[in-house]
Amino acid sequence: MAFQIHSARRRIAGNFSFFRLIFPFLLAMLFLMQSSLAENEQGQPDDFLTENSVVLITGAAGFLGSELALALHRTYSPKHIICVDRMSENPNSQEKLALFEVQRRRTFSVFQTLGSKGSFYRVDFRPMIPEYFDLGEVPVLDHIFREHPDITHVVHLADPFPHAALQVVPREKDVPKAGMTEALMEQLLKIQRSGKRVPHYLYASSSEVYPATSQVPPTAFPETHVISTPTSLRGAAKLIDEALAKMYSDMHGIYSVGLRFFSVYGPWSAPGSPLFEMAERAVTGDAPLWDATWKNINDYVYIDDAVDAMMAAMQYRPQGEKQNPIVFNVASGKGSSLEEIANMMKEYFPQQQELNTPPRDDKSPPKVSFGSTKRAEKLLGYKPHVSLEEGIVKLLAWHYDRAFPYGGGSRRMSDKKAEFIASNGIVSCLPNDRECLKATPVFPCASECSHEDQCIKSFYDDIIGWTQAVTKDCEVVLYTVDLDNGLESLPSAHLRVQSKSKSFIDGKCNLAFVSSNSNLFQSSYPTSRLSNLFGGGQTVRKHGEWILVPVKVPESSNKEDEKSKSGALSLLPKLSPGLFFSKAKRAIYCDPNILLDNIEKLLEEASMQPYNEEIEGRTAMLIGKGDIADKFAQEYDFDNPQRQTLAPVETVVQNAAYRMIRIAVSNMLFDNGIMELMDSRWMVHTLQSDDSRLFRCDVFGEVIQWEVDSDRSALEFVLGLHDMWSQVIERESGDGTWWIGENVRTVPEGHGEQGSHRRRLQEEEEKVGVTVEGVVNNADSADEEESDVDKEDAMVEGGDKSGIQAEQVRQEEVDHGEIQRGESLDEDSDSEDDETDGADNLSERDHSSYDTWMGVLSASSVKYFVRIVASSEVGVVSLED
Repeated sequence: MAFQIHSARRRIAGNFSFFRLIFPFLLAMLFLMQSSLAENEQGQPDDFLTENSVVLITGAAGFLGSELALALHRTYSPKHIICVDRMSENPNSQEKLALFEVQRRRTFSVFQTLGSKGSFYRVDFRPMIPEYFDLGEVPVLDHIFREHPDITHVVHLADPFPHAALQVVPREKDVPKAGMTEALMEQLLKIQRSGKRVPHYLYASSSEVYPATSQVPPTAFPETHVISTPTSLRGAAKLIDEALAKMYSDMHGIYSVGLRFFSVYGPWSAPGSPLFEMAERAVTGDAPLWDATWKNINDYVYIDDAVDAMMAAMQYRPQGEKQNPIVFNVASGKGSSLEEIANMMKEYFPQQQELNTPPRDDKSPPKVSFGSTKRAEKLLGYKPHVSLEEGIVKLLAWHYDRAFPYGGGSRRMSDKKAEFIASNGIVSCLPNDRECLKATPVFPCASECSHEDQCIKSFYDDIIGWTQAVTKDCEVVLYTVDLDNGLESLPSAHLRVQSKSKSFIDGKCNLAFVSSNSNLFQSSYPTSRLSNLFGGGQTVRKHGEWILVPVKVPESSNKEDEKSKSGALSLLPKLSPGLFFSKAKRAIYCDPNILLDNIEKLLEEASMQPYNEEIEGRTAMLIGKGDIADKFAQEYDFDNPQRQTLAPVETVVQNAAYRMIRIAVSNMLFDNGIMELMDSRWMVHTLQSDDSRLFRCDVFGEVIQWEVDSDRSALEFVLGLHDMWSQVIERESGDGTWWIGENVRTVPEGHGEQGSHRRRLQEEEEKVGVTVEGVVNNADSADEEESDVDKEDAMVEGGDKSGIQAEQVRQEEVDHGEIQRGESLDEDSDSEDDETDGADNLSERDHSSYDTWMGVLSASSVKYFVRIVASSEVGVVSLED
């Protein structure tokens, strides 16, 4: 990089005779270098960033802090990066939630990139009034420095403004003072007094220390400008930080570097900032790009240039014995107005209609603030490389991808300039380039979440048309996945919970994704009757009632590597089935060792909503309720403790990140953040709904970003976030959280849909029919016959299974009468027509069989939910249990 001025190397050119002449000089230089290294090992100052550096960053979830952590890892790969941030707490409004979500995603990007080289402390290290300390209490900073005694660099970017107007001296107990700089400087002083090396200290100041000026012609502010009146309260606080740094240098000799940041912008900037809001408006076209009252002229710096300045300043220390603290401007050296920037954005996204813009105020001249970069250029080698025009294109591209995630619909793509913006987004990145992708997951092309111009090919690509052809007449699809190349049999193919169990859908709507190299597929017999589905005579193989979908899973010499890769990709059809079954309305997934007692009952349970007399609801997903014993059983094998292995690093980091976020917003989450355990071995998806698809994509995206092969943690976490958002949005709209509480009633979908502010779903999205056989339309009569191979496969493998009986006869048609939860299928159930009109016919929620409703973010007028039920109460049985 241009800013690594301290590590520049010179090349020696010349012939052998010239080398002989300088050889003694080289020996002398080598001796001096060895002496210098020895001095460094003895504790002499060394500010270079290397792979042995340990960096502490405060405000690491912020815009500057998160980008710095990623850039340090990418450029220098330090030994450890310690991140500290208190993050937003109690996000009880949509504005606060938007800020929290940006912080969360920044933080997760840091977690995912740093892995085991990173630590994250979600703490507020501002000091309390000393006399309020409890006996034996250790300040959090002291604890961090004790845990990491080898810290070489401290970068202080934490900033309480503008999110809190803190008092300098608190007036009551447990209210922290705005004294983060004092706390850090005192910690550095403590290290100095212990005789250890004091880490290099860099802190963030602000351009707001400079006074507002209307000078004509305007001039750039140099660092030597005499400051009397800062622009804002934040500027005054930053000026105090600079004064403290100067005081600690004069009194104790602690060296520091301050950076006066002007307006830094770019992807992942804070919601609410002018350029963020303008870019959002430009892409969506919902509001005027700018407010005419925003007439001041400011200096805008792209985030990449700001990060380069920070990394250069982290390595700067003046020569000589006297090392005075120093400050630098981080600026572009040019002022621009928001009106100019709005005009740039309109070049790419012209407003489709004239929107009311507040009248311009020409009576008072605009305030002007831009900075000189001469000192930074001379001492740091800093020079901004991204022009404002280039930066605005990058910003608009990021907001465009943000507005249309997961391959969502495009806006005005007929405009070549808008196409140019889109081409500068994620489609321009390599699939594994995390820096370019800006924490955006790249999905397999076979996923319903993939972008058509940016996806990863996988072994599923060849079977998309295959599964679509098989299920083109299916309203409901039942499917399972097992890609083990050593697979011999699917347990659910022949076993039933009881003799009358209705475990499969009649016809060709039961699919099992298996490896084409597996013993099961290779030993199975072709079923000629289904060959006409494909026109070309392609053979179809069955295993019991399962139609085998052959997946060409590549073989690997490394069994663990093969298991890891197949395990991760096996989650694709489970979590993102939309493209595989493009015509179906619902898809039921179950693990190979899961048995279903009654599919009709399961579909009924998936066609419910929590009752509201005005709001129409739908079930986006029906899933099993887990238990803590099952969770521990998966994490620890009590029967074979010798076989225990440590969880993968990715899983450990993922769970640590989820735990941190849950603690931060525990009062906003369902049941005060107590995790709702799920049994993800089975689930029922609602297809043909974009809200349901986006929820599934959020879950699958988490799995991809964390590079894990289990979906349970991601499902529980993402659902908690969706429910938190749903609660805040519904409370602000005045509807309230009617799906939470003891008096919630579960009713069939469609009740309460006559509300004035909700619309009815289209007829094709009505709930699935009651009978199992009715879910297949126009099925070939040949499909209803059973071949000798099918009959032979229907025999029990391995004898009796603890009360589970083999299916010996064909499934009978399911009763049309309603089957109440908990009622035995062996008993005759008489249908009773005792329903009355209105709300009286809505059955009260069965509290004896507890289930849970959790909200899903819904852009449509229909509110979607995930329903969590006990597996045993909907006839789902696991052979493992």
